[in-house]
Amino acid sequence: MCSLSAELRSREGWWSDRLDEVVREGWITLHAGRTRTVETPCGFTDVTLSIEQVTYVIDELEGYSKLRDEDHECQVSCFERIWESTALFTTEFLSSLDTELQVVRDADTATSDGTVFDIVDPYTYPVRYNNTLVRAPDGQLHFAVPPVEPPVDGYTVSTHFASLPTSFSISHADGVLTAHSLAYINGIDPSLSALYSYIEHALAKTIPLFEHVLTDLHRDNPLPQRIRGSCKYTVWDEPEEPEHSDDEDGWAKYGREMRTWALQRPIAIPDIPDTGYPGGLEKRRTVVSLRGSTIKVIVKVTDIRLTPEKPQFLAEPWQVAGMRNEHVVACAFHCIACDNIAPPALAFRMPICSPFKFTSGDEGATARTWGLRHGSPGIQSLGQVPLTLGRSVVLPNIYQHALQPTTLIDQEKEGSMTILSFLLVDPDLSNIDGTGTHGADEFEILTTSTVPPQQKAWIRRAVEESLDVRIPNEIVERIMDHVEGLLTEKEALKVTKEMKVQRKWFRISHARFWFNLPFDVWTGEQRV
Repeated sequence: MCSLSAELRSREGWWSDRLDEVVREGWITLHAGRTRTVETPCGFTDVTLSIEQVTYVIDELEGYSKLRDEDHECQVSCFERIWESTALFTTEFLSSLDTELQVVRDADTATSDGTVFDIVDPYTYPVRYNNTLVRAPDGQLHFAVPPVEPPVDGYTVSTHFASLPTSFSISHADGVLTAHSLAYINGIDPSLSALYSYIEHALAKTIPLFEHVLTDLHRDNPLPQRIRGSCKYTVWDEPEEPEHSDDEDGWAKYGREMRTWALQRPIAIPDIPDTGYPGGLEKRRTVVSLRGSTIKVIVKVTDIRLTPEKPQFLAEPWQVAGMRNEHVVACAFHCIACDNIAPPALAFRMPICSPFKFTSGDEGATARTWGLRHGSPGIQSLGQVPLTLGRSVVLPNIYQHALQPTTLIDQEKEGSMTILSFLLVDPDLSNIDGTGTHGADEFEILTTSTVPPQQKAWIRRAVEESLDVRIPNEIVERIMDHVEGLLTEKEALKVTKEMKVQRKWFRISHARFWFNLPFDVWTGEQRV
């Protein structure tokens, strides 16, 4: 039903088409009784929707239509809490932004794995606890203090590194949202004023989508549950056990019959309410606004570059953005350029709890009702969205995301794609001076407002510009030798590699201990 709803809402003008009785009947005729292949924890499963279920999905479009934000041209994407837009930016704006980014590309400092180039990389010049200098409110400098590692889930907190966000003030006047950076953007030279303006404009356009995601994520606005309840068997005529305990052939046959019977036994699976769609999908008890506030955002720009020799992008690993000490609450992805590359899909999934009210060991019931077999990973696929040119997608960071494989359209020509990402730090935990609103050390979030630039080349250029041109280079070198906390490009690359190794281990651990916990059909392990 989620898949069908997402498919219908991907059509242009679906919000008005749903009111056309001819279109509505056409949708019911087309999709009722049609087999759809959906991804479940134990693999791919064929599902056939009834007329009542298809009707429910179509009626539910009323709620999604009311959720559409026409003023900012965005709507719910393939699943709840994920928002998208294809109309935030003009073609001219995207082209100009991509042109301004060429200066960063030409600097040739991007880290790469062969096809992916992080031209603005949060892992380059990050906060290095006990090594990075931080400016206190009184102007004094001190080294960044590592967060306290929690006694439980310690792997989720880094005591070595943190990405460095930038503070932006968000204003709203005369119906226009604006964003203004309050300090440098890590990885982008402050002298590139035009590029800063474009990024500020792009962030301002993203604010409404962030607000919708945070609103949907608020504890006062829980996810809707379309189908409640558990499964119930309607027939109990299970195969009979062999009469003798030493009848090996008989017991082997009995085992095969039991497995077949468990999967084919008549069962009543929970369904939608008899009364159909109850309404109210669009209701929100709490609405989040970022207007008039200061937010902290990590900026990232990634190029995918394919050639006839390397014509394929092999997909990203499943991941969430950042670690707990970075407090990323939502992620925005904008496809700002795409040339000769088939748009890859951005896919999403989330962890699930074990279902309630099933008989211990009854794998037949759990497989047919929830797609869960013994040992299946405890995850639910949430669908995917093609990341086409000009498309913007914002999701809560409680979901994992992964960019799916893609390839060149014309295998004889080069192709490229550029993705601008904004990673939003939890606004409830951050403020302008870099300390948490709760006053606890574990909530300290350092930004470029309090961390001086660590790029040695930037500081050297600033020193040279402030001194008389007749001062010899030897004097400049002696000045630079007394500046603490700086990194050369070579040193920064080493830090980047170390940080990526740590984050790779975090992704593996997070998948193992949270997203991919195996389902136990015998104990029905519950999560807190």
